[in-house]
Amino acid sequence: IMDNEISAVHVPAGYRVILFDLENFKGRALMLTEDASTEFLNSKNFNNVTSSLTVEELEKPIETDTRLMATLYDL
Repeated sequence: IMDNEISAVHVPAGYRVILFDLENFKGRALMLTEDASTEFLNSKNFNNVTSSLTVEELEKPIETDTRLMATLYDL
């Protein structure tokens, strides 16, 4: 994955992706449990700023409605 080039994310059911704006899983983070479009990442000021990420399998798939779930926090 190239630095600062992620502009959309596909998150399979049962997984969580956490994007970080700094290397080594530091800085601002955005947790995704569903796909995120360029428009969504823009709205969270996270388009083309990801420097590291994690992918985690969830114990049980999260049932979601039609809204995109995301959490933004500073580390």
